[in-house]
Amino acid sequence: MAITMTVTQVRAGFSRMLNLVEAGEEVTITRYGKPVATVVPPIRSMNNAARRAIAVADEVGRGIEEARKRPASGRTRPSKAAEEPPALGARGGRGSRGTLLATSRH
Repeated sequence: MAITMTVTQVRAGFSRMLNLVEAGEEVTITRYGKPVATVVPPIRSMNNAARRAIAVADEVGRGIEEARKRPASGRTRPSKAAEEPPALGARGGRGSRGTLLATSRH
C-alpha cells in the first residue's frame, strides 16, 4: 500500500516515515499537492535499477541484431598497408625498452 505524506508531515515525523519504509511501505512525499519524491526500501530501489539496466541491455542487443542484418557500408576489407607488419629496425627489431622499431619506407 503506497502512503502519501506532505513535506510538513515528513519534517514533523521523519522517524515515523522511516519506520514505514523499513516495514516495506512506499512513501510518496508531496509539496503543494504534487509528488516530489518517493522513498522506497533499498531492495525495491535496487530491483528498479536492475530492471532499468536490463531494459538498456535489451535495447543494445536489439540494436546489435539490427546492425547484423544490414549490409556493411563502405570498405569491407582493410587496405594492403594495414595488412603488412611494420619493417624491423637494425637492432634486431626491438628498441631499448622492448618495443618494436619500424623503419620508414619512402
